[in-house]
Amino acid sequence: MSDRFARLGPVRRALGSRDLAIYTSASAFFMNGVWIHWLALGWLTWELTHSGFWLGAIAFAFLFPAVVITPFAGVIADRFDRRNVLISCQAGNFVLAATLWILVAFGQPRVEALFVIELGFGFVAGLGQLARLALVASLVCREDMPAAVAISSINFNLARFIGPAIAGVIVTTYGVAPAFAVHAVTVLVIIAGLWLIKPARQPVSVPDGNGLVAQIVDGFRYVARHRGIGPLILLLFLSSLFARPVLELLPAVADAVFDRGAVGLAWLTSAAGFGAMIGSVWMAGRGRTEGLTEIVITSSLILGTGVILLMATGLFPIAVAAAAVTGFAMIVGTIGTQVMIQGTVAEEYRGRVLGLFGMVFRAAPALGALAMGWLSDFYGLHLPLMIGAGLCLVVWLVVRRRGPAIRAFTEPAAQPVAE
Repeated sequence: MSDRFARLGPVRRALGSRDLAIYTSASAFFMNGVWIHWLALGWLTWELTHSGFWLGAIAFAFLFPAVVITPFAGVIADRFDRRNVLISCQAGNFVLAATLWILVAFGQPRVEALFVIELGFGFVAGLGQLARLALVASLVCREDMPAAVAISSINFNLARFIGPAIAGVIVTTYGVAPAFAVHAVTVLVIIAGLWLIKPARQPVSVPDGNGLVAQIVDGFRYVARHRGIGPLILLLFLSSLFARPVLELLPAVADAVFDRGAVGLAWLTSAAGFGAMIGSVWMAGRGRTEGLTEIVITSSLILGTGVILLMATGLFPIAVAAAAVTGFAMIVGTIGTQVMIQGTVAEEYRGRVLGLFGMVFRAAPALGALAMGWLSDFYGLHLPLMIGAGLCLVVWLVVRRRGPAIRAFTEPAAQPVAE
């Protein structure tokens, strides 16, 4: 038992930072609000349309704006105060959250209006994501950074477990409008938390005279030439494209496949969050980068297998367990990739490389959810999701052969950064 507690030493040490403790506490409220929002929005979309295409389109509206904004957001994260960027983004989030609540509570919402509002949320999230990821690194010392990244993920995935459960109670008892009101209140909490922290001054990227676009291109070139970061970004893109869309389509899975309604959606979403939380805690307890390459590559195998199990069974309890496995694999791969990037990337490229990471993390499932949702209206949910999971397994078979080469550039034994 003492050994288990000892493994959490990096987490306890990182949380000894006043700023990280404040930011983590405020984020806990905000992240629960985000997941309450997502479950309520997914269920409202399904009730209005009963269309897999519209579920995918709403997910696309939130996730895809990152493709456009994130490369610029990476430069912004390198050149401007990250805390102020986040405060501005959260102010925009509050306006959107309040607007959505008013629309649903006092109007007759149409799915097209939900799509437009989610585009706004997606734009704000894409703009602030890179500042958020980079901010974490400035709240702790370098030795505590892997634990800090994992703590942030634990926070997010604990909310993924708790938030949908709360949302399920709110939606089934009071309707979707109160759920959107709760989300708006949690945005105010994170704004207050950001005002209270004082992150270490970040090194500011000085413009090289070639302009914003040239700096973005330079960041892409850096990733493309990096023999460790480049393959990791590609693996994240493919696994997110082929397997992760199942999470965006869970409202249809819960109702059309298992006939469990909003309560079933809450169970599946919370199960995925529980698995992700377990994965986050495990990664936080590791506190080191050795062995991460193999873990990240293997996560794509587990992810594809989990989706196959989820869609192949007709038994809801097994589906709940499969959702937990899927959530575990997804977050382990994501945390591992981010930690290796954070520990390897040159500081002057950090914002831009994390920008590409964030763009891939959002764009791939957005494209996958849109395509699979559209196909599901013609062929049902099983065929597109099973094909996607199978392709994820093919990706694992191909990338596992590159493991040693990737490891040489991302783990401490060898740290060349680029050619």
